[in-house]
Amino acid sequence: MPITVIRRLRWAACILATLVCSAALHAAAGADDASAGRVVDHVFADPSAPIVVHAGQLFLMAQETNPSTGYHWVASPSPDPAVAVLRGTSFMATSGLVGAPGREIRVYEATGPGSTSIVLAYMPPGSGGKPAKHVTFAVTVTPADAR
Repeated sequence: MPITVIRRLRWAACILATLVCSAALHAAAGADDASAGRVVDHVFADPSAPIVVHAGQLFLMAQETNPSTGYHWVASPSPDPAVAVLRGTSFMATSGLVGAPGREIRVYEATGPGSTSIVLAYMPPGSGGKPAKHVTFAVTVTPADAR
């Protein structure tokens, strides 16, 4: 099998695992229905594209990272919790090599109608220092009954 096909299969398997984990997290928090129907079927990775979801939906964001370097993504400041709340993160390797880069998957829940920004800072190792870069995602949450 060509390497690109294997990478795409790994990517799909990791996304599925992230969805299952996020559904389990939500169920553990007392969800009243199956989370699978609540997950947006798109992984948002481009900060220039707006994120528009319905209240109650889960949505995924992905950013390139390499945790073996100590660099990590931090939401700074946190988004408005009345609009979106971080429910979990997961690292997805894009190769089978130890120490290789991959993607950080962030699972958010659209908690209520409104707009907010999710600003992610790529922070160096340790507790201080200036971010290596920032990305800003514009999030708009519409009412749940607007589906």
